[in-house]
Order: sequence, then structure tokens, then C-alpha cells
Amino acid sequence: MESVLKKLVYICHPLTGDGSPEWGDIDYNFERYLAFCEYAMDLGYAVLSWAHHVELHRRGLHKDHAYWLECDVSILAKADEVWFCGPLAVTKGMQIEYDANEQLFHHPTRHDSDWDDPYWFPPLERFPL
Repeated sequence: MESVLKKLVYICHPLTGDGSPEWGDIDYNFERYLAFCEYAMDLGYAVLSWAHHVELHRRGLHKDHAYWLECDVSILAKADEVWFCGPLAVTKGMQIEYDANEQLFHHPTRHDSDWDDPYWFPPLERFPL
């Protein structure tokens, strides 16, 4: 059987939050992140995910934020594309991921401003804010 390599996409999305309309909360953000991953998979991408650190944190594995960001950037290095998705605000972690991509990796990106293109991004009603 011939193997087909899928493009690897890194989805940059806030995971933590304070419950405000701007930031959401961790459960909402995590569900929304998983929906973006599902959509990428529907399009034939393989998703590079490090979001399981949220679950590890919930189970008591507490590392400092810098540790998780170093892991994120290490995984980001392997991507073919980076999607910047999320609510109204950009978190500190998202900014670090964006800067790492721009300065080190130069992977093609897609941003929230591309939401109007229904051919690449899921309908907004699927992910209400």
C-alpha cells in the first residue's frame, strides 16, 4: 500500500481564559480548539497538537508557562502550515507562537481575517462566540 503524507497543521488558539466574553473559559476554548482540529482533519490535514497539556494540568502536572510554550514552539517547528484561530483577543502564548513562526520558521499562515472565505474556514455559526 502506498503511503500518503498529510500536511501538518499547527492550530494556534487560546486554551485558558478568565470567563470574560473576550477570553472565554478553558472548557469553551478547549471545545472550540477541538472543533478547529476536527475541521482541519476533515480537510485532510494531520493536526499537530500539544493541547493535551491542558488535561495534564487538570490532573496535577503543573509546569510553568514557559515550559509549555517551549513545547509548543518545538511542535510548531514541525508544521507545514499554522492557523491562528480564536476569539477576539490574542493571548500572550499565541503572540509567542506567532513571533516564533515569523522569525524562525516562516510557515504559511491563515488568520481570523480569512474567516470570510468559506472554502478554508468552518462556518462561524459552528463556533459561536
